[in-house]
Amino acid sequence: MKARTHILHKVLEGCLQRQEASVLYPYLPKKHEYTVFIPLTQCQWEMYNHYMDNYAKTQKQKQILKDFHILQKIWSHPQVLHNFQMKARDKKDKIKAEKIEDDLAIADQEADIKPAETEVWWLQYLGEGSMLDSLDSSNKFVAVFRILHECVALGDKV
Repeated sequence: MKARTHILHKVLEGCLQRQEASVLYPYLPKKHEYTVFIPLTQCQWEMYNHYMDNYAKTQKQKQILKDFHILQKIWSHPQVLHNFQMKARDKKDKIKAEKIEDDLAIADQEADIKPAETEVWWLQYLGEGSMLDSLDSSNKFVAVFRILHECVALGDKV
């Protein structure tokens, strides 16, 4: 692989000039980074507590990464969690359909079926789904859209 990279570099030497980033630093504006604390909304807080009480603490085997990814979806926006779970459910349905086509035993199929109520436990905190499409379900999205609105008002490229 190293030899191929060297050959490619030789071929492109006439039209491609590789430089370090330090060459550009004098011409670029100073970079500003900010860390902002954005609190959870009431529905996000309730979903977070429900997940921690009913799923994260009660599992026999702790699954830290799985819990982190689900909580990350909750604190981003409840719609993110909903979309993720619906895609996962569709994949499971597709796999089940493939199993049926492969003539697997009925007992195996019944063992894979989980109650539907556990799939959408978060809807009770979102007005039975009416708040899923609302920006007000996540302070993070409200802040991002305010920043975008201000950037557009100032004429910045977004």
